[in-house]
Amino acid sequence: MSQKSVIIAIISLLALSFISLGFIENRAKDPNLNKDWWALSFQNPHGNSLDFTIENHSNSNNFTYEVTQDATTLTKEAIIIPKGTTKNISISQRTSDTKTMISAWTNDEDKKEIYK
Repeated sequence: MSQKSVIIAIISLLALSFISLGFIENRAKDPNLNKDWWALSFQNPHGNSLDFTIENHSNSNNFTYEVTQDATTLTKEAIIIPKGTTKNISISQRTSDTKTMISAWTNDEDKKEIYK
């Protein structure tokens, strides 16, 4: 084999490797592909608003959330969030000097909590 053939073969294999790795990386970035997770977060973690977001990438669509302040339930509601979507939930109450907890869980009792 000549040097030119070896260089062309190496460049071809390198290009094929880059294309394959790029394809694999793009598939891994898809939050819904073979994944089962959901997240609970405040829309504005630094303000005094209690508005929060549930981002669903799980197989469960049924969620329940509860907002409590000083062991008193301010609101509790069951909602449906399809897989691959995000639901913003507005709470009319604002934080005070007391600790506020927002809990959310699925039908299979996977529970998450955030505090403000």
